[in-house]
Amino acid sequence: MHRKVAAAIIAALALAVASCGGSETTNLERPELIRRVELACRDAGRASERQSRADSSNPYEAMRAGQKILVARLERLDGSGDTKDAFNAYKDGVRARLDALEKVASAPRSEQPRVLRSVQKDAVVAGRKIGAAVDRLGLKGCG
Repeated sequence: MHRKVAAAIIAALALAVASCGGSETTNLERPELIRRVELACRDAGRASERQSRADSSNPYEAMRAGQKILVARLERLDGSGDTKDAFNAYKDGVRARLDALEKVASAPRSEQPRVLRSVQKDAVVAGRKIGAAVDRLGLKGCG
């Protein structure tokens, strides 16, 4: 069972979305928001891949590396107009997913399957929230 949950989290994180930005929040119209989110999605994925190559013994650490980048970049962006609500829902979902992942990644390796089961419901809810927001925003290859 925990393998299915881990696979779902890995798949969701592999498609994680992030965006570039400075130190201040930037309000963006739909095309620019989508461009930055999709670009940062690739950056977050690359960070996870690099961490995985550096330490393949703990896949949760690799996922966490990408998710931290994702959250940091999303926090610097804001949608405007018709993207605002969907983007805020997306950010909320990504934060919740990172919170769940942090719990699993920080647990002793022998406890990770149990912790993974304990956060499964929250991770699924976050994934659904993210998926709905991705659809509303029209993002490609991110989730």
